[in-house]
Amino acid sequence: MSTFHNPYHFVPVKREGRVGDLDAKSFPITRKQATHDRYVPETHSGRIICRLTTEAPTFVGGERSKEATAPAEVQHFQLHGRPSIPASTLRGLVSSIAEAASNSALRALSDAKYSYRRIMDPRQPEMYRPLSAVGIVIVERDEEGKPQYRLRPLTLPLIELKGGREAALDAHWKKLYSAPNLKVFIGDDRSIRSDQFPFQTFSPNHERYYGLKLRTRTWSSGSQGLLASDGDMYIKGGRFLVAQLPLEDQNTRRRDFTPRPWEGISAQDQPLYTRGILRVLGCGSDRPDIPKTKKHELFIPYPEGAEKWPTFPIREDAVERFNDLADQRTEASKDDPSPWPYEPRGTRRNENPSKDGRRFRLKNGDLVWFRPATNSPEIAEISLSSIWRGRVDTNDGRAASTYSFFEKVDSNLLPFNPRRTLITIAEQLFGFVESSKESATSSSRALAGRVYFSHALLETSEHSKNIDGQTDERRVEAAYLDAVTLKILDSPKPPSPALYFKKAAGTPGYITKRELKPGSHYPQGRKFYLHHRDKEINNAGKEPWRSHHIDPNDKKKSRLQQKVKITPLKTGAVFYFHIDFDNLSTHELGLLVYALKPNDNFRHKIGMGKALGLGRVNIEPVGFFGIDRQKRYTADALFAPRYAEGWRAAGEDQSLWPAAYAGEKLIGSNATQLSELRDVFAREMNPDIRTALELVGNPKALSSPVHTPLVEGGNLEDETFQWFVANDRGPGRGRGTIHPQHLEPLTKETTFLPTLSIHPWED
Repeated sequence: MSTFHNPYHFVPVKREGRVGDLDAKSFPITRKQATHDRYVPETHSGRIICRLTTEAPTFVGGERSKEATAPAEVQHFQLHGRPSIPASTLRGLVSSIAEAASNSALRALSDAKYSYRRIMDPRQPEMYRPLSAVGIVIVERDEEGKPQYRLRPLTLPLIELKGGREAALDAHWKKLYSAPNLKVFIGDDRSIRSDQFPFQTFSPNHERYYGLKLRTRTWSSGSQGLLASDGDMYIKGGRFLVAQLPLEDQNTRRRDFTPRPWEGISAQDQPLYTRGILRVLGCGSDRPDIPKTKKHELFIPYPEGAEKWPTFPIREDAVERFNDLADQRTEASKDDPSPWPYEPRGTRRNENPSKDGRRFRLKNGDLVWFRPATNSPEIAEISLSSIWRGRVDTNDGRAASTYSFFEKVDSNLLPFNPRRTLITIAEQLFGFVESSKESATSSSRALAGRVYFSHALLETSEHSKNIDGQTDERRVEAAYLDAVTLKILDSPKPPSPALYFKKAAGTPGYITKRELKPGSHYPQGRKFYLHHRDKEINNAGKEPWRSHHIDPNDKKKSRLQQKVKITPLKTGAVFYFHIDFDNLSTHELGLLVYALKPNDNFRHKIGMGKALGLGRVNIEPVGFFGIDRQKRYTADALFAPRYAEGWRAAGEDQSLWPAAYAGEKLIGSNATQLSELRDVFAREMNPDIRTALELVGNPKALSSPVHTPLVEGGNLEDETFQWFVANDRGPGRGRGTIHPQHLEPLTKETTFLPTLSIHPWED
């Protein structure tokens, strides 16, 4: 099978101290050179001038078109009418390399909670399978007014037929039901998607009952099973009892799946029918992203007297988990007018919108899927859909998050917070703000950085490659490629353990979503995008970032609303920028220089579309100018040059520098080579970190194309999730034999970036 590189890989994080770490508990008393109130002796201050050259089309977003067009048009960032790269972008670029190289804290780490979509697999334990039983939520209040959640089981779960006429129901399920109640599927894939679908969900605000002609069933005498031999059961694949079918009409030999309003059935005919309620998700035009695999809604038998069926307490952790997972989905759809998870048609999202906003909260009368505990008469899990999401938990049952995994490596890797014991070197260099959940009146510690970036402006002098003409305006215009619509920047989000995590102690192997645990599994590290090979980014008309699904009349297929149209800069565009710094130790200056140019083969990624191949740039420190702060503020130095020492890169022609650096052009070259400072720092780095960082930044370390994971015949703009579905199936599922793959961690022994293989695909 053909191989590919995933668009990103990871630089590992380590449990170890760093040269120059500060004690967080005594900060700011012991801040050493990490200060702004004085110039500290034997430290470095000055300026580094850098040249940035694009080696692939590059785009840094600026002003967005205000017109409601699709795809939206975004202009390249400009200053004074010239394409530019903002100082904030350069600072973020360099600081991310410095953090990784020094194994410092991840200053901008988002603490996301992790969940995953379950898949139908009867081989898995019950707690990992989709939920299939339906119940109704009953909310009561205790003496203090606190809600107490209970559930009345209504329909049976999916039951496997095991070599006989009876479908055996496990004991912890059997005790929930007085009678074997089976759901009925109503509607089809067309009718349920019509805005005229006539049914809504039962609720206290919509107490509508319906009737269907169904068989009356009882538990088998002396057995915990129920007979599965009648012809009015829906048995899938000859193996699983899923639901029941309405009775056949003796004259027409047809089954009527259309529920009749209960009040419209005469008292004489009602004994022929089973009373029930409906659970309707609603798949109309306002919910276009509901999967095509959904083909029905539910009729739930609810005969007279069902209101007295027993109820069982829903465990507090089940409610907490339900709310947590629902909130994750709502947050993921924060820009959508119809937030996820969708509430069933005809019901409300919550009882108090002024308090809960768009969040879904359990209410009296909600119809949910559920799973009972195996060792107690309680409900262990509830959900809004059968194939609900599973939550990644810690060993003590709490929701696991990004922080949960990184703090198992080293708690000092988390963004600065009151529990931190060290201030890492990159935080001292670039600054930090303490993150705390304490009262807003509480004081938090913060430190401003000692490194200051300028904007980078496009150089329009005639020496710039691919830019010619007689005026600056013409040269600016000639720097751009034609406008192009980008592919959607799809990427699997964490946890996606096949990519984002590795086993403890470096043990290789694939990790399933359901087994992921902090302490047993560790994050791969800091995410960095790989470069694309030259033959990919220079393939005119077939560039990996170009979208080929831009039919304006087919907005659903092309997802135009999620795409952007840009005008990238050509390869060969030249920019200059500078970095001013104060009070840097020799070690810190070495780190800064290393982050600018780890080695001669290293290239940075910048701007939009990094995963698609845009944004490869070559940053070259071309000049260094040191300021002797101790001598600078003496009488003898009043009329002396600003810079006490200087350095120029070998062969550098200063006459080509922008006019803004006229003063620096006059300084002689008498300073230490910056490469020497860089190399001293590099030798002190953790070898796994150094190897990984220098590999991900090396375009020559690639052996295969770079793209998102694909299955055979897959399209990079459609259904990129299929590789992960196939990968999770494991051996013996689908066409051929699929062996689950994982992204091999990078270590000091790695010589080339690892690849993955394209999977076969079977619907």
